[in-house]
Amino acid sequence: MNFIEPGTLLISPPAMPDPKFGQTVLLLTQHSPHGAFALCLNRPTNQDVNKITTEMQLNTDLPFKMYWGGPLHPGSIWMIHTSEWECDHTLHVNGHWNITSHESMFHHLADGDAPKYFRLVYGFASWGAGQLEAEMRGSGRYLPGSSWLLLPDVSSEDIFEIPEPKLWSRATTMAASAAVDSWI
Repeated sequence: MNFIEPGTLLISPPAMPDPKFGQTVLLLTQHSPHGAFALCLNRPTNQDVNKITTEMQLNTDLPFKMYWGGPLHPGSIWMIHTSEWECDHTLHVNGHWNITSHESMFHHLADGDAPKYFRLVYGFASWGAGQLEAEMRGSGRYLPGSSWLLLPDVSSEDIFEIPEPKLWSRATTMAASAAVDSWI
């Protein structure tokens, strides 16, 4: 199996055995022999970003949606954003994507300093050493037809311009097209 690069989208197939990830699109932000880390892009929630900024004593109203980033550590807040913007503790994923998880991102947003495109998410998904690769091979409860579809090196702008209710179906179509193109 080829090494899966950060910036790859992991797209759940229709037969995804884990219901938490049904019809999700995740951005793989880190991948190494030690494991993988990803954030979900298409699960808006009813969580209020202003509750967080109030706790930080930021007296501002931020009109941004919060998204579910994954089932682990729901108290962690991440900003998935385009690569032209950064602040304290921004991590570069690849040429298209950055992620930030630091309270300074809220100060920047309150000051009107925001990336062109971004999503605020809480929680994340991760895999231990070799776990994602095992899923991709169809090991355990993951059959080859029920594991992640991959869409490598997709532009953040292209993804952020797709409304989140349509993101899963569009990403599935894009991954299928990319797979066919690789066979030709």
